[in-house]
This record gives sequence, structure tokens and C-alpha cells, in this order.
Amino acid sequence: MDGPRGEEVVGLLEEGLALLPGSRDKRGGPLLLFPTCPRRERLLPDDLRRLTKYLLSIPPEDSRERGFSVVVDMRGGTWGGVKGLLKVLNEDFSSSVHIVYIIKPENFWQKQRTSLAANKYKFETALVGMDCLHKAIDPSQLLSQFEGTYPYDHGLWLATRLGVEEFLSVAQDLLDRMEDWREDIQRTPFPEDIAHLKRAMEAHRELKEKVSRAPFEQVDGMGQDILKRLSQDSCGGSGYDSGYSGRSSSSSSVVSNPDIQANVPVILSLVEQIHGGKEEVLRLHAQRTQKLEECFQLRHFEMDCKKMLEWMRQSEEAFLSTYVEIGHSHHTALRLKADHETFTRNLMNGFVSIKRILAMASHLVEKGHYAVDHIRTLGGRVSRAWKDLTQSLDERNTLLLLSTAFHLKAEQYVQSMEGWRNGCEGLVPGEAALLEERIHAHQRIYEAMCSAYTEVHSTSKKLLYQLDHLVHLANQPHPNKQMDETVGRCRLDPAADYSTGAKHVLDVIHEILGRHRGLEEEWTRKKVSLHQRLALKLFKEDVKQVLDWLEKHGEQFLAKSVGLGRNLHKALAFQKSQTNFEKVLQNTYTNSEKLLMAAEELARTGEVPGEEIYGVAEGLENVVRNFASRVQQRRRLLDAAVRFYSHAKEVGMVLEKWVGLIGGEDVDLEGLEGERDSALQFARATETEGRRLADEIRCISSEGDRSGSLEGIEGVVLEVERTRLELEDFWERRKLQLDLGLQLRLFEREAVDVRGELEGWSEEREDVDLGVGLSTLELLLRTHTEETQRVQGRVLQLMRRGHELLQVVGGCGEARGRGVEALLEFVQEKDVDFEEVAEKKRRSLQEAIQLLQLQQEAKQILGWIGNGESMLAATFGVPSSLEEAEDLKKEHEKLKKALEKTHNFGVQVNLRAEALVGGGHSYAHEIQNLSEEVSRRWRTLIGGAEERHRLFSTAVAFYKTAEQVRSVLESLEREYRRDEEPCGADTKSGRTHLLHLLAKHQDQKEAFMKACTHARGTARNFLKVCERALAYRAQESNIFSPQAKVKEVLDSLVVAEDAVMECWVSRRTHLSFCADVAEMEVGGEEALSWLRENGEPFLKTLPQTTQGTQETEQILAQLTQFKSTVKETKERVRGVVELGDRLLERPLAHTQEIHDLKILVEETYRDFSRRLDAQRRVVEGSLGLRTSESRSELDRNSDSSLDSKLSNEETKVLRELNDQQTKRRRRREFIMDELLSTERAYVSDLCVCVREYLGAMSGEGVPGPLQGRERSLFGNLEEISTFHRDVFLEELEKYASAPEDVGHCFVRWAHKFDMYVVYCRGKAESNSFLVEVGGKFFEGVQRERGLEHPLPAYLIKPVQRITKYQLLLKDLLDACDEGRGEIQDGLEVMVGVPRKANDALHLSLLEGCDVSLDAVGEVFLQDKFTVWDPKHRLRKPRERHLFLSELYLLFAKETKDSTSGRTKYLFKHKILTSEVGLTECMEADDCKFAVWTGRSPVSDYRIVLKAGSGEVKRVWVKKIREVIQETYLSTVLRLNPTQPSSPKDTTLDPHLPPPNDATPEAQILKVTTFSLLEKVRQM
Repeated sequence: MDGPRGEEVVGLLEEGLALLPGSRDKRGGPLLLFPTCPRRERLLPDDLRRLTKYLLSIPPEDSRERGFSVVVDMRGGTWGGVKGLLKVLNEDFSSSVHIVYIIKPENFWQKQRTSLAANKYKFETALVGMDCLHKAIDPSQLLSQFEGTYPYDHGLWLATRLGVEEFLSVAQDLLDRMEDWREDIQRTPFPEDIAHLKRAMEAHRELKEKVSRAPFEQVDGMGQDILKRLSQDSCGGSGYDSGYSGRSSSSSSVVSNPDIQANVPVILSLVEQIHGGKEEVLRLHAQRTQKLEECFQLRHFEMDCKKMLEWMRQSEEAFLSTYVEIGHSHHTALRLKADHETFTRNLMNGFVSIKRILAMASHLVEKGHYAVDHIRTLGGRVSRAWKDLTQSLDERNTLLLLSTAFHLKAEQYVQSMEGWRNGCEGLVPGEAALLEERIHAHQRIYEAMCSAYTEVHSTSKKLLYQLDHLVHLANQPHPNKQMDETVGRCRLDPAADYSTGAKHVLDVIHEILGRHRGLEEEWTRKKVSLHQRLALKLFKEDVKQVLDWLEKHGEQFLAKSVGLGRNLHKALAFQKSQTNFEKVLQNTYTNSEKLLMAAEELARTGEVPGEEIYGVAEGLENVVRNFASRVQQRRRLLDAAVRFYSHAKEVGMVLEKWVGLIGGEDVDLEGLEGERDSALQFARATETEGRRLADEIRCISSEGDRSGSLEGIEGVVLEVERTRLELEDFWERRKLQLDLGLQLRLFEREAVDVRGELEGWSEEREDVDLGVGLSTLELLLRTHTEETQRVQGRVLQLMRRGHELLQVVGGCGEARGRGVEALLEFVQEKDVDFEEVAEKKRRSLQEAIQLLQLQQEAKQILGWIGNGESMLAATFGVPSSLEEAEDLKKEHEKLKKALEKTHNFGVQVNLRAEALVGGGHSYAHEIQNLSEEVSRRWRTLIGGAEERHRLFSTAVAFYKTAEQVRSVLESLEREYRRDEEPCGADTKSGRTHLLHLLAKHQDQKEAFMKACTHARGTARNFLKVCERALAYRAQESNIFSPQAKVKEVLDSLVVAEDAVMECWVSRRTHLSFCADVAEMEVGGEEALSWLRENGEPFLKTLPQTTQGTQETEQILAQLTQFKSTVKETKERVRGVVELGDRLLERPLAHTQEIHDLKILVEETYRDFSRRLDAQRRVVEGSLGLRTSESRSELDRNSDSSLDSKLSNEETKVLRELNDQQTKRRRRREFIMDELLSTERAYVSDLCVCVREYLGAMSGEGVPGPLQGRERSLFGNLEEISTFHRDVFLEELEKYASAPEDVGHCFVRWAHKFDMYVVYCRGKAESNSFLVEVGGKFFEGVQRERGLEHPLPAYLIKPVQRITKYQLLLKDLLDACDEGRGEIQDGLEVMVGVPRKANDALHLSLLEGCDVSLDAVGEVFLQDKFTVWDPKHRLRKPRERHLFLSELYLLFAKETKDSTSGRTKYLFKHKILTSEVGLTECMEADDCKFAVWTGRSPVSDYRIVLKAGSGEVKRVWVKKIREVIQETYLSTVLRLNPTQPSSPKDTTLDPHLPPPNDATPEAQILKVTTFSLLEKVRQM
């Protein structure tokens, strides 16, 4: 049985200190009762802890999970007895306790102490009377001691409980023993040998005897008795009593106890387990007995298998000793083969025993042995071992057959080598026929030698393969590996034998291979020698044939062919004969080349003398080379002669043709001049060619040319020269005659052409078609320029030629000269007109090209902008974590860099457009539209990028701030939960240290609360930016919505903040207590020190007796003067005593020290006061004066207060000291009470309005105009009511005892007060709608339901409540010393709500705005201004109403509605805040400033604004500056060019980058949060 036992705490149970009757509270949780008992106050904590632990473990699990309701009766008891009990419950069982009800004690002081100290525990405590207890717990579930009716007999309950526990213990012990027996039967392994197996069978028989002796019947009888007692009255009703039946008998109290009845199923289960367990153990014992017998048979079978495998192992070892031995000769191989056959016959005799073992295995398998698989495995191993052995014998036999064949063939090869070597020797014959016959015989020897070697080599390969195969079989894993290990088998490694046999075979093969290679080399040398001798014989014969042909045929042809011919016919005949001879000669050249190659090959072999071969080859080569050069020379001369005669014939024909052409009348000599020069050049070339050929013939023919070819060539050369000279002379004469007339006619014709071309240019149109495209226009411009230059050059050339002709024809006649002059003057006039027209045409084309180029660049930039928009759309996403936000922000930085590059091109395009428009361009309108389109698209893109930048920046700020704040809160919670004692050893320094800790503790609270507030602010910014970003992508359903994530993070921060706040309050209470203790110690020490150092010495200085009246009067004066000094000490002592009493009322620590110090100070001062008063009475009595009442003594015996013992003067002094602090505290409490009471009334009124008036609109009888108009009339009043009822009221109540911290509540829920802005914005419409439509209906509702106020009174309450919050927070701010910062923050929140509502109300009255009012963003400011707009011609000041929002600066005109008379605003124009610039100072007027956009802040472009006061101007300038700095990306990447402003104005240019701390990142992650967090960490 787990958990504590009743017998361990039976003494405590018998005393009835705690009762667990089995009753339940209304939740179903068990009741634990602690009745009044004197023994409880003397009970040790350990005994109380053991008793409570035992009682808490009794109820069922489902009841324990609901938590115990503990009832402690303090009637007749003291707080000391209850304190120890609550401490034990709090320290050890707080998780099991739901609530502790403490019945109020009768003593007043005990009640007060209990009330003060009962609220510091982890569980809920309630100080109640009996009436309240009966409301919380049904009286039918309480005992008679608690004025209940629940039946309960503690003695019977204890006896039944101990009996149940005893049975559970005995039954569980028997079940444990049965479990051990089952484990012994099931988990004991079978022994591996027969001796241990016999001992195991004996132990198994002894186990059966133990089972038969076990007390099964006794335990079963005990269980049946207990079950009978627990169900003895079940026949009369249900066997289980829920505790509410009202039974009065003691038996019923046990049977109806659900805690005891919960054990009935357990007892039944144990009885059934005992019955079933015994049968199971007996069944397992029988099964185990059968398996042990089968194991005995198995061990005998394993022994036989082991012996047989050992015999086969020994036989195999003997066999393997010569497993791969093959012998070293044919004779030894035959001997090994005979021995192997004998061994095989002997081994086959053991097969009879193997058959017997296999038969035994089959028998066991057929009987169904439990180890069937193991038996089959052993039989299979024996069978496989035998098969492996016989297989090895067969492999060995094959090896020996191959060995005998190998050695036989090797020995035969060696015997044949001598005959083959003799065949390779012998002399080489000299005749060619004998050489050929000897070569054939030599080849036959080689074939026989190779055939014999191949047989030996193939046989050796087979033998080596078989050896390797045998070794592989011997080394592969044995299938009987486990059995081999059992019987100790160790297989031999045949590697050594294999290496010996393989080495022998390889040695034989290498020896034969060496001999074969040597013999093969001898055969090869002999073969080469025979073939070289035969080749030399054949080479010499071929050379002789070639030389004979050249001498007989070639030289004879060259001797006959000497001349070149005297004319073209003869030369062609000689050329044809030469061609035929060269064709025949080509075969001889080919044969010579082959012979030279063969000679080189023969010389390289070295088998024949090289000098002989090279000598024959060199002679052949010289003869052929000499003959070929003579043939080539003859060929070249013939080709040159044919060319020369052909050219000479062509020259004669051409010259005759030219003489006929230039002799006519109308001949164009200029057109024929080029062809004439070509003909003359051809003639001169022909002459040079003939002279060169003649010189070559002279050089060749040393004895003279007997054929006459030289004379013929020289004659032809002279004839060509003579004809050429005649043509040149005739050309010059004819040219002089025609030149002058030709020049005049050409000039006239050229002048007419130029005039016509100039007239055509003057008629050409200047307009340009832009549809042809940029490339066509550029081509037209280039063509126009070229044509203009060409025409101008032509005119200039014509003028120059005209002047030259005037000089030439001056002596020929005046008529021709005048005509030339007239033509020159006319052409000059047309040239002037041409230049003007050409310039206009050029400018039109150039402007058209500029326009198209600008359009093309703009199109490219628009394409980039489109790509940027696509990238923005594709990369849109709302980050769900800090890592994702930082990654998205990095990706967005890449887009920003791309935008910066595009921005440069955009600026250039706008600059060019502005320059073209300013230069009076013909297409200025189109250029202006294009520039505006680019600027518009760019603004849209930058706006989207700016919004995305805000999204990622606010996400990073939110996630990072939340993570840091959470980390700091966790560290603070851990720090606050550490159980440290802040009190120091030194009293004075400890007090200073504690005061420092208290101040530091207060600073920590303000710091982490501000950090949490800032985290919520970043969350609101993040959600606001997300909402605006998601509004443009509402159609996409797969976008992450951050509301749930942000709520989860904020909820976790709220939980952490509440936990830290709770720990902070606890720590502050402890610190305050310790500071008070230190204050008390300091005050007590100072009082005691004064008494020791001043009081006692003063008393000692007073004389015991006086000498006279004068001395006595002096003593009395000293006593009176000393009394004023004692008064300060008396006040200090009184403060110490009062402080001690307050500390003892809430004892946290140092209780005994505080009590001792208070007694010490009080008794010491009382003793001193008594002695001082006695001395005074003596002095006054000696003077005969009436003894005055003592005012120095502290009399606290009859009253705990010192006020009744102080004089009126002393009371006045004390009140003056504490009056101000008390007033401020009481004022704070009063304001907090008023805040809570008015909040409860406000919540009640809202609930009434929603339930009655709003609920009435969903019923019957609602007028038609009111149906479905709940939102128009009530707005979001229901949401406001829900928030205050469910959230805000509960939050305010948490600060009931700490008014100075209530400001944090307003700051924490500041975002929820935005619903008041929505409500106030629709309030005007609601009022008018109520008056027009719903007045009578809701008056009827008020009468019908008896409501206190009409509907308008309820609808105005939210507006009134905001102002009420402001007043209360202002009063609370004046009454607080600590926490003023939090209250000030809360006051600012409440002050901002009406302002936001007012701004929203004014914005709702704006009409005609070209953007949706929901899309302008949050409205920051709105006010009236006097505006000077430079766009108006008269520039008169106008009254305008301005709205500064998150995205726009709106200008509107205030007017009155003609029908209703209400104020409204007419929209005039707007300026994007991302484009606005600011000039802060204007014309030395403190109320003026200027805004501008797009251009520099000069007077032509800026809008001057004049505020109603200097304060309004400063507020607007500050807010506009903040808005400009937040739109960093839009303002830096502007396309519009800017100029520096006037030095007289203070201008904030949005086009310049803001300082580093003004970027959105710096604004969002401002140093405030991190300084706060760092401050908290340092604290």
C-alpha cells in the first residue's frame, strides 16, 4: 500500500485532532475538519504534517483534484494554535487546499490578529461565522460540532479504516509473493549441462510445496469479512451513501462514507487477483515441469552431436594437413593421388553414426519438442558438416589430377627446347630464292614452340585456380559456427600450404616462361636477319631500273626541247609537249620516293651495312633532284612565253579601239579617262614582262639562242611600245579642245540643280510626326544634318568654281562672264533662305527627339517602379516573430537600395523635364504631364515602401521590446522570490540601507511598469500599422494576422507583470516592516542612551536633603527645566512602544526581539519616570506646594494607548507632527473610495442602459425608423459596459489598498479608452436621432420598467465619466508623495481621451474630401489658422481649419449648414505629410510659420500659416517636425529637386536625411525603453 499508513499516526487519530468524515462541499471537494481541541496548540509541526499528509491521501483521486475545503474551528482557541496549522498547510500542502474556512474566535483580539494574518498564504482563506459557513457548505455535510447533521462515528471510522489498510497490506504482500513465483517460473533459464539441470528440476518440485503452503484461504476470508461489514445494510437500499441521506446510525456513517466506499472496488479486485493468481501459478508450474523433461532429452542429443562434430573436426584437420599439397614432379603428384584415395575409403566408414544422430533428431521433432528449431539446427549442422567434408575430398581429387597433368606437360616442354634452339642456328644464304625458303622453315619452328608453351600455361592456370578455390572453401564462414565453438573446433588455416604449392607452380611457369622468351628472342633475331638480307637485294635492283629510265628517256627529251617559239602558236605547241612529258615522269618520281623510304628503313634495322645503303640512296636522290629542276625551269619559261605573246596581242587590239573612240565629236573624255589609264598601264606592264623574259633567255643560253625565240620576243616588245606612245599624244590634243566648253556647260547645269534644291528646301514642312518612333526621328535628324552640310558644301563648291570660271573666260567674251555672275548672285540669295529653313527643321526634330527620349526614360523608370510595386506585393507579409521581422527588414533594406538607385535616375528625368519646360520647349505640356506621372507613381511606391518600413520597424520594436521586458520581469520575479533577510547587523547603517532599498524598490516598480507600458505602446503601433497594411490586401486570405500573436504576447506580459507586482508588494511589505524594526531599534537605542547618559546622571546630581528654601526652589527650577528635556525622550519612547505594538500585530520576523525591546524601553523609562516624579514630589512637599500629577510616567497597564496618559499640550505636539501625513493618507483613501464607489455606480448604470433600453429595441412594438438602428443610437456603449464590468472595475479594486499605484491601471488599459473616441464621435448624431425619432418610445420604456433616469441621462454618462476620471486623478496626484509619475501618466491618458474625441468629432464634419476619412490615419491636431496661399492671385489671408493627421495635412473652410445651422467643414486641398517641408520662423512673427512641398521654401511656393497664439504654433511646429522625421524614406527619396532656403528662415527640409536618432528605427526603439530596462537590471 503506497503512501502513509494509519498505524503510523493512530495515536493522533484517536485524539480526534482532525476529522475526514467523507462529506463534500458544494464543488464536490472533500472536507477536512479541525475541531476545537486544546491539544492542537501543543502539537508539534512534524506530527501535524504527518497527520495532514495521511488524511489528504485518503479520498479518491478525482475528489483530491478538486481541492480540499479545510474548516478550522477557532472558537475557544487562539491564533497561535491556528497559525502552526496554516503554516504547515501553506508550506507542504498548498496545492491540495482549495480554501480554508476559519470559524471566528470569540475573543476580539484573536479575531483581529486572525483577520490581519490570514491573507498571506498561497491558498484562499476566509474568516467566517457559523452562518457564513453554512452558506458556503451545506449543513448536511457538517458534523454536529459545526452545527451540522452529517452522521459520523470517529471510533468506528478509525477501526474500519485500520481494518481496510491491514487487509490491503496482507493481500498486496501475498500478490507480491505470487508475482515472485511467476517470475521464478517464467524467467529462470534452462541449465546448459545435465548436472545443473537435475538440480533445477529438484528446486522446481520444492516451489510447488511453497505454493501449497501459502495462506490463500485466510486472506480471502479476511477480504470477505470486510466487504460484508461495508455492505451490511445494502439490502435496505443502495450500498453507497453519498453523504446527503441523513442517516444517524454509526453503521450508516461508515457505509455512507464515500472515502471508505472507494476501497470496495479495490478489495474486490484484490480478492479476484488472489483467486486467479493461485490457478495461474499452478498452471505455469505444470508447463515448466514438462519443459524441464524435454530439456533433459535435448542435452543428451546435444552431447551426441558435439562428439560427432568433434570426430569430423579431427578428420578434417588430418585431411587439411595436406589439403593443397600438389607435389614437385610428376612422380610425387602420382603418389599423393594414391594416398588420397586410401584416406577417402577409410573416412566413409563413420557415416553409420551420423545416420543414427539424424534419426534421433527426426524423432524429437515429430514428438513436438519445445526446441524443435534448435534440434533441426543441430541436425542440419551435422549433415552439412558431413557434406562439406565429402565435398572437400572431391575438390582434393580434382586438384591432384590437374597437378599430374601440369607436371607432365612441363617436363615435355623442357625436353623439346634443345631441338628448337638448333633449328634457329645456321648460315644465311646469298640467293633470294634460298632466302625465301629459309624464312618459311623458320616460321614453322615458332609455331611448334608456341603451341607447347600454351598447353603448359593453360594447365598451370587451371591448377592455380583450383588451389585458390580450395583455400576459399576452407576459409569461408562455417555454417556450424556456434556448434564449432561449443565443441571447441579450430579449423586449420591452409594459407601456408597454398603458398607453397602456388609458389612451386609459379616457379615452374616462370622458369618455362624465361626459357621460352630466350628462345623467342633468338628466333626473332634470326628472322630479322633473313628478311633484311632479302630486302637489300631487292632494293639495289629497283634503283638500277630508275636510273636507266632517266638516262635513256628523260635526258633525250630535254636535249630535243630547247626553243620557246617566235609567236603565240609555236609557244602553245611547246607547252603542250612539255605537259605530256611531265605526266609520264611523275611515275618515276613516285618510285624514287618509295625506294628512298625503303633505304631509310633498312638502315635503321642495322642488319645490313648502312654505308652501302646510304650510298646507293644518295646517288639516286641527286640524279632525280637535278633532273626535276631542269624540267621545272623549262616549264616556267614556256608558261612565261605564252603569257607574254597573249598580252601583246590584247594590247594591240585595245589601242586600236581607243583611237577610234576619242576621235568623235561628242566624246566624254572625263568619263573615259579611267579606262584610258587602265589601258596604258596594261601596255606598260606587257612591255616590262617581255623585257624580263628576254633577259632570262639570255642568262640561260650561254652559247646563244639558235632557235630564234629571243629575236621574236624583242620585236614584239618594240611594237607594243610604239603603239602606246601614239595613243598618249592623240589623247592630249583632243582633251585641250573639249575641256573649256565642257566646264561652262557643267557650271550652268550645276547652278540650275543647286537652285532647284534650295527652292525645294524652302517649301518643305517643319512639323514632325511623333508616331514614327525615336530611332526614326534620330535617323531623320542625322539625315537632315548630313543633307544640310551636303547642300552647304555643294553651294560653296559652286561659288568657288564660278569665280574660277570668271577668271578663265574673262578673255573669251563678256556675255559668258555676265551669265556666270548672275547665276552666282541668285544662288547666294537662295542659300540664305535655305539656312533659316534648315535651322527650324533641325530644332523641330531635336525637340521631338528630346520628348521621345524623355518618354523612353520615363517609361523605363515607370517599369522600375512597377517592378518595385511587384516586389512590395510579392514580399508582403506580417512577421510572427522577432527573427522573421529582422529577416523581412533586411530584405526590405535591399529594396531600399534599389529605390535609391532608381531615385537618381528619376531625379535626372525631373531635372531634364524642368530644364526643357523652362527653356520654352514646344512640347512643354506633354513634358509636364510626363513628369507629374512619374512623380505620382514614385510617391505611390515610396508611400508603400514607407508603410512596409513602418510595418517591419514596428514589428522589430514590438517583438524585441516584449522579449526584453519579459526577460527583465522574469529576472525580477526570481530576485523578489529569493528569501533574503534585508536587515543588517548595524542598527543605524541598517536603517539607512533599508531606506535606500525602499527607494530603490520604488524606482524598480516605476521602471518596470514604464517598460511594460512601452511594450504595450509598441504593440498598439504594430497593430495599427498592420491594420492599415492589411486593409489594402483584404482579398488575400493567407496573410498572417498578428492580433492573436500580439494578444498572446501581451497576455504573457500581463501575467508576468502581475506576478512581479505581487512579489513586489510582498517585498515592499517586508522591507517596510524591516525599516520599521530598524526605526524602532534606533529610537529605542537613542532613548536608552539618553536615559543612561543624561537621565541617570541628573538624578544622581540631585541632593538627598536640602539645606533651605532657596536651595529647594533652585532644585525645583532644575526639575522643571529638566522636565522640558524629558518631554522629547518621552515622545520618542511613546513612538517606540506604539511602533512595537503595530509590528507585533503583523509579525513577519524578529517577533521576540521586538517584544523584548519594547518591554525594555517601556520599563526603563517607567522606572526613571517614577523616580523623577518621586523626587519632584519630595521637593514640592518640602516647599509646602500641592503635589502635581505626574506627567512623565508611561502608564500602559490599563490601556494600550498612550494618548490618554499625555497632557493636552503633549497631544497637541504629537498631532502637529503627524497631522499632515495622516491627512494626506486619509485623503488618498477617500479619493480611492470615491473612485471605486463611482465606478461601481457607473458600471451599474451602463448595465441598466444596455439591459433595459438597448434590450427594448430587440422586442416588439419598436417603431419602424428605430428598427436596426441600435448602432446609430447607442454606438459602442455595450462594448464600453462590458470592458468596465469585466475588466476595469476588477483592476481598480486591486489598487484599493495602494492608491498611489492606481495610475498604472489607466496606463495599462489606455488603448481600451479609444472606444470612448468612437462613442463621442457619434454622440451628436445619436442625440439628433434620439430627439427626432425615439423620444416617445424610450419615455414609454422608462415608465413601463420603472427606470430612474431617462435614456439621454444614461447616454451622457460615458462623456461625464472621462472628466470624472480627470478630476479624481488630479486630486490623487496632489495627495500622493510616492507614485506621482504613474498617476501623472494616467492623468495624461485621461486628458488625451477628450482631445482625441474632439479631433475625431471635428474630422467627421469634413465634407468633400477626395480620400476616405478612415484612410487619413490618426488625427494628431486640428485648429483654426489664417492662411496665405501663393496660388491665389490676390494673396489675401483666408480663414482655414487645418487637420494634421498621420498621412495628410488637410485644409478646410468652416461654414454653417443652411438647414440645420450646424458647423461643418468644406474640403479645399491636402498635402501629403511625406512631402511637407517646414519653415518655423516667418517675418519676426511668433505666431507664423510656413509649410511647403515639392520645391524650395521660397515665397512663390510656401503656404504661410498664422496660429491663434504662440503656444498653438509651438505645438503644431513640434508635431509637424515629428511627422516629417517619421517619414524618413519618403522624404529622402524625393524626385523633386530642391534649392537651399533663405538664411533668414529656420527651415526643416524633408529632403535632407534626419539625424540618426530621428529615423523611424530610432523613434521606435528609443533609448527610453532600454534605459529603463538597464536601470531595472542594475537595481
